[in-house]
Amino acid sequence: QEVYRRGLEHDAAGQQQLHDDHVQGYSRLEDAEVICDLVIDFPATEKDRRRFLRDADAWLVRQLKKGNSEVVLSKLSAAERELFREAKLVEIRSWLAKKAVAAAAGHVPSSRLMQMRWVLTWKAVDDPTAAPGQRKAKARLVLRGFQDPDLESLPTSAPTMTRRTRQLFLQLVAQKRWHLHQADAKTAFLQGGATQTQREVFAIPVPELADALNIPVDVAVQVHKACY
Repeated sequence: QEVYRRGLEHDAAGQQQLHDDHVQGYSRLEDAEVICDLVIDFPATEKDRRRFLRDADAWLVRQLKKGNSEVVLSKLSAAERELFREAKLVEIRSWLAKKAVAAAAGHVPSSRLMQMRWVLTWKAVDDPTAAPGQRKAKARLVLRGFQDPDLESLPTSAPTMTRRTRQLFLQLVAQKRWHLHQADAKTAFLQGGATQTQREVFAIPVPELADALNIPVDVAVQVHKACY
């Protein structure tokens, strides 16, 4: 991967600055007919410009990783913020419908208490009839798992099929001439039973969840299901 810097110029203080608006990174494959053109925004701050000049490759990698980064509400328009407000309500309704949590009764030990937070991202619309680049707001309510009091002893494995198993399965489907269908289980983690009730773990609800449960924001909730 080659990073092209189109030029440097000295400002009044004698510091070097990139004078182009964008930095382009090109990734060339062995096939001469294939090329990927990546346009990265020009470093907006002096700190970022120094990082770029010090190690352009490392800076570019960080920018590429930001492609799936979380959304900052303060940087969105009013219409976009409304989309995420609605997405939050959809997530809250799922938590309530699956009875993932409930208002805690009695004393809650601080050692068994975790925090919650929102993970807000843009998600591509999975619809062949959708316009190119169309996206939708996605809001996921999660627990800060690193605060789980049973973190060191809690089983965390999530077995999935290996690549070999998948290929064998697809080969069997082809041989048997079966019809293969794909489906997505929404809020999959919340579909299970109340496996966390006996653990007696609690969380501080986000304001949206507290409002939906009709409890003050400083009242903890007990976690009943394996939430995200």
